[in-house]
Amino acid sequence: MIQRLWYQLLTAGYAITVLYRELGLENGTIALVKTIYHRLRGEPWRQLEPARSKKERQSRKQAALVIILYHVVCELVSSEQAYLILLRIVEVGGCHFLKAQLPRIKRKKWLNMNPEDRNPTLQGWVSKFPNVTLGLFKAHQQHFKFQVNHCEFVTLTADCGYPELAKLFCAGDARYFEKEQPDVTFTRGATLAEHQRPCEFSFTLTKPADSGR
Repeated sequence: MIQRLWYQLLTAGYAITVLYRELGLENGTIALVKTIYHRLRGEPWRQLEPARSKKERQSRKQAALVIILYHVVCELVSSEQAYLILLRIVEVGGCHFLKAQLPRIKRKKWLNMNPEDRNPTLQGWVSKFPNVTLGLFKAHQQHFKFQVNHCEFVTLTADCGYPELAKLFCAGDARYFEKEQPDVTFTRGATLAEHQRPCEFSFTLTKPADSGR
């Protein structure tokens, strides 16, 4: 709980810094005040039906400020510039969120794990993603993967009229696995957000730093 709060504070501080740097003092303040105002009024969900599941409620909580902030910043700059500003914020925010949710993948521990324990372990990790419905799992000694068949962020951003924002959350995933999981290499081809096809998260164990091969 304390760790999660700490990462939320880090994300908020970073977001404020980016807004003032990119928009200036006056417009940065306007963006912050309007974002808080709209959130207190129940945006961006006021026109939608109530959340139908715990997964959707959690996803709404995570996505709300991103959608509102994009809407507000688009009133101040071009949509292209607003997207790039939000991309910087969500990449870092998503990384902080996943650091609070997921354990560090340890190469040695994975290699020494009983083969029959790998699939349940992978499922335990992935179950910590609050916004997805999962499909296929495959766990082998040197690599493992899982498939995402549905993402709440794709649905929610489209329902609010901003389907382009779904890709922002994908960027947060990529940054997290690149920066915070050095024992694996992460790849992902098609995505629900961009290609309307299931996302396949694939991981390969990296070689030890002292390996000559």
